[in-house]
Amino acid sequence: MHSGFGALRSHCPMNIEASLAQAGALAWRDHADVRSDVQRIVGMWTALLEEHKGPMLFGDFSIADAYFAPVCMRIKNYALPVPGHITDYIRRVCALPSVAAWIEEALAEKQFVEMDEPYRTSR
Repeated sequence: MHSGFGALRSHCPMNIEASLAQAGALAWRDHADVRSDVQRIVGMWTALLEEHKGPMLFGDFSIADAYFAPVCMRIKNYALPVPGHITDYIRRVCALPSVAAWIEEALAEKQFVEMDEPYRTSR
């Protein structure tokens, strides 16, 4: 994720605790490159889930699922439109013990840095 899906990273900054459906709708409407990134992700995940019969990308949990956890969080928290089977995969990733712990720790963090979140006025 550090060098791929640049439009998704740029227009939908990482934020675990926020519900950013409105910002996601604007990013989706205004940025074809966000739509293109999400389309690539959906295509790749769909092919892997079908080929390996799920429930994770390569059947059982693998490093690929951990690698894509930040992508899952962006799609989920920005409410970007994806097919139901991708939403289900995102739920499974979020339910993984390590990802659930990551989310819990992020929610416990109370620091709000305005310049990191120009799309929000407060926390």
